[in-house]
Formats: sequence, structure tokens, C-alpha cells
Amino acid sequence: MTTDATTRHSRRREDRAPRPSSPRRTWWTGAVALAALTFATHAANFGFTIAGGRLLPPADFGTLTALLGIVMVGMAPGMAVQALTAADTLGRPAVIDAPLARRLAATIAGIVAVLMLVLGPALETWDPVSVLAVSIAAGLLPLTAANEGLLQGRSRFAVLGLVLFTGAAVKLAAGIVGMVTTGTVWAAAVAIAVGYAAQLTLSHRLTGGLATPVGTARLRLSRTVTTAVVMMALLLVLIHTDAVMARILLDDLDAGMYAVGTTAMRIVFWAPQFVVLLLFPRLVTDPRRRVVAVALGGLTIAGAVGALAAALLGPFLADVVGVVFGEQYTAMGPELWRYAWLGTGAVGLQILTLSDLASGRRDALWLLAAALATIVATLLLVRPDTPVAIVTTVAAIVTGYVFVGFARRLTHATPAD
Repeated sequence: MTTDATTRHSRRREDRAPRPSSPRRTWWTGAVALAALTFATHAANFGFTIAGGRLLPPADFGTLTALLGIVMVGMAPGMAVQALTAADTLGRPAVIDAPLARRLAATIAGIVAVLMLVLGPALETWDPVSVLAVSIAAGLLPLTAANEGLLQGRSRFAVLGLVLFTGAAVKLAAGIVGMVTTGTVWAAAVAIAVGYAAQLTLSHRLTGGLATPVGTARLRLSRTVTTAVVMMALLLVLIHTDAVMARILLDDLDAGMYAVGTTAMRIVFWAPQFVVLLLFPRLVTDPRRRVVAVALGGLTIAGAVGALAAALLGPFLADVVGVVFGEQYTAMGPELWRYAWLGTGAVGLQILTLSDLASGRRDALWLLAAALATIVATLLLVRPDTPVAIVTTVAAIVTGYVFVGFARRLTHATPAD
């Protein structure tokens, strides 16, 4: 073969060789995969709830709903650990290591076990299997969140989405099998624990887990970690407070109507969580006010469009509500836009909270505490007696505090701004 022929053959082989993807293209591919898998995760979680409603007696389904709420005790430290681990991965001084994450997990599991024993008579869940399963599930959340924070900080968004979906899918499959074969709440509780265990196992295999320090160089529970946990706990309490207050202030039918609306609010809050996952690394590496403004503006516009669509589609949504929840709740359909408004405001508070976690600020701690106190005090003083009055009041308060938080962010700009 001549030199020219050899050169042409070599060039053809180089042309056929795969070219490395650009970082920007890789980021967008991961973002799209994360969005799709996050929606699939929410669908699987919703399917688990629907399966419980179909396969369990009404009283047992109510118990399952309460158990899911108790598991969420581990959500606040889990969200905090994920955010802090992602920030550590992006270069901030480490505040979370493997022993500390395990201590947090053990503490949460113990707290939930005590809650289960105290609330057992009311929930009719004295059986040790349910107590053990729910305690384990809540304790696994901080451990799983630490691995997910590693993936988030490394921008491995597609893999993060796969981990989230795996846990939800395993929980759904195990729950259906368990509830079909036994028809018991404890089978559903075991399915919840199995789902989080699968999520932890996969995430650990993909990341290797947090570093374990050598010797006695272990991290203590710092003020940063404590503040982050309290912030996330306040945020989660805030987005559930209106439903609790509605149960106190309204009669049984109106409280049920409000619960239907709350489902729409939580859909609006949780649906854009993939955006929040994508945004947080940027907040850590580029904590300028412009980043927060773009995020808040984009999600606010999307929320406003969703609320407007819900208002325009009121009659259609009334039919949907009637099919899904029952004919007695159809009147809630035209009012769902108000709950979409509230959900959008809650996302705004979450972005401000994560912005403070990323930059090491604590303004969101006082902002969330003030918003929560204002909501409770206003509802107790005014005592609105309809679902529409309660949700409108709470949405207005939350929106006001989002503006207050962003205004304060503008007046305390970072030097990079």
C-alpha cells in the first residue's frame, strides 16, 4: 500500500471514530433524561398511592397515608444532606462524611420508631413489622440522599434520575405484590422500605458512597448541617400546614374538598423538582443574584401559565376530579388554579432556601419561620370557613414572602453580582 493510500485509509478510520460529546451537549442530555425519569418517578409514587386505595380497605388506606407522612420525617434531613453533599462535591469545605450520615440515619430511624409507638393506637399499627419497616425507610433517606448529592454535584443527572426511578418502581412493584397477596398495611410498609433500600444499593454502587475518614478525623454535627436540616424541615412543614389547618377549620366535606385541591398543589410543587436538581450546582458555583432571578422568573412564569390553564379548563378539570376522586368533589375543579398558585409560591420559597444553602447564608431560616407563623396566625385569627378562602389566604401570604426573600437577596448581593 502506498503512503498516500495509507494516509487516506487512516483518515477514513478517524472520520468513523466516535467524537467526544461537548460538555454542553452532555449536560442537556442528562437534563432531559433527569426530567423524563423524574416524571416517571412521580407517576410510580402516585401509582403506589392509587394501588393502596384500590387494594386496601378504606381504614387501612387511611393508615397507609399516615405512614407515608411519618416516613417524610426523614425527608428534611435527607434533602439537607443531599444539598450539602452536592456543595461539598463542588468544592465547598466538607461538612458531611460517611460516619455523620450514618449517625443522622440512626437518629431519624429512632425518632420515627418512637413516633410509631406513640401514634400506634390511633393509626392501629402496633404490629412490629410496620414499626420496623417505616423506621428503616425513614432512616435510609439521609444515606440515599448523600449518594444522590454526589451524583448531583458531579452533574451525573441521567444516573441520578435512574436512581430515583428505581426506588419508586421497586416500591410500586413490591407494594402491589404484597397488598395483593396479603391485603395488609404491613405489606405496604415493607414495600416502602424495600424501595428505599433498592435506591440506596444502586446509588452506592454507582458512586462508592461518601468518604470514610481515617482515624479520628471525623466530622461533627456542625451548625451548617443543623441549620440546613431545620430549613428543610420548615419548608416541608410549611407546604403541609394549610391542609392541617383546613382539617381544623372546615367541616368533613369541605376538608375533603381541600384535600383534593392539595393534591394539585403538591403536583405543582413536586413536578419541577428536576429543575431544582439541575439548578443547585449552578447556585453553588455561581451564587449571583441573576441566577436566582432567572430561576424564580422562569418557574413563576411556568406556574402562572399552569394556573391560567387550570382556570380556563375548570369545567374539564371538574370532570377529571369527579372520575378520580368522586362526584362529590367536582366543585373543586374550577378552583384548582388557586392551588397551582400556591404550589408555584412554594417552589419559589424552595429556590430561595437552596440559594442560601449554596451560599452559606441563613436568611431563609427566618423567612420560612416568619411565613409559617404568619399563615398559622392569620388562619386562626380570620378563621376562613371555605376551602377557597383558606387557599387564597395562604397563597397570598406565601407569594408575599417570596417577594420579601428575593428583595432581601437583591439588597444583600454577592461581590460577583
